[in-house]
Amino acid sequence: MDERDWMKSLKVGDEVVLSCFSTKVVCSVDEITKDGLLKINGWHFDRNGTGNATNEKLPVFILKITDEAIEEMRQKEAISKARFLLNKTSNLTYDQAVKVIEMFGGKSDGTI
Repeated sequence: MDERDWMKSLKVGDEVVLSCFSTKVVCSVDEITKDGLLKINGWHFDRNGTGNATNEKLPVFILKITDEAIEEMRQKEAISKARFLLNKTSNLTYDQAVKVIEMFGGKSDGTI
């Protein structure tokens, strides 16, 4: 059995993971055309799971939604949010700065 056989059973409303480089997001199948193309989040895909953006040539793939894929996306989102918050240094207090330094193995006296 082909590892992509699950795509043949996709229906409108089914959730899948769209993957482009290291970015992955959960989306629903919006439409299946009479030619069998899948329309997901404005993108068109063949039944092999490959497709391109309407105006761009990006390597976007459909992946089966799994617990592992969801956990990976959850972890990446948390890391991204933490990086974003750490970059907001204008609002960082001294006590917060000390905690961040200590969290990364530095000393609170400012040496790392």
